[in-house]
Amino acid sequence: MAQYELIYWPMKGRAEIIRVTLAAAGLDFKDTRYTFEEWPSYKDSFYGKTADEEYIIDEVIECLMHVLDALIQLHVNPESLKRKVTERYNEVCERVLEYVESKLKPGQLHIVGNSLSLADIACYVILETAVQEDVNLLKNYPNLANLREDVAKRPSIAAYLERRPKCRF
Repeated sequence: MAQYELIYWPMKGRAEIIRVTLAAAGLDFKDTRYTFEEWPSYKDSFYGKTADEEYIIDEVIECLMHVLDALIQLHVNPESLKRKVTERYNEVCERVLEYVESKLKPGQLHIVGNSLSLADIACYVILETAVQEDVNLLKNYPNLANLREDVAKRPSIAAYLERRPKCRF
């Protein structure tokens, strides 16, 4: 079985629920705790380099979650609600994709900075699923289409996508 590692600060905080849950399940885990001074050197590199970039990453991901939530509704609601749910999905996509597209300049392949971030990955994952519903979804959002394509072509991501089990949603 895999060895789990929980990384947090030297306090209970939000991580304590996870620690107690792992203990209740009888799962062994490594409890790694970094001081606030140590944390910047261990921080995930996909989360921006400044507080402003972190904010933008969070903002974009939260916006994209609205698309994902609306997309899920297309699959879980009864047929009798299909028209209403589809209208809502289309409205959400238009609003969110216009906003996220506005965060990108022509030719820019990253939401923030000049390296891959969690926002770029979230864009790829959510838009990949959304494009399965509508292949023309990104026709009015060329910068998002380019970002999506760039993320998918990265060797490590492309290798994962190749071996990932096929599924529609």
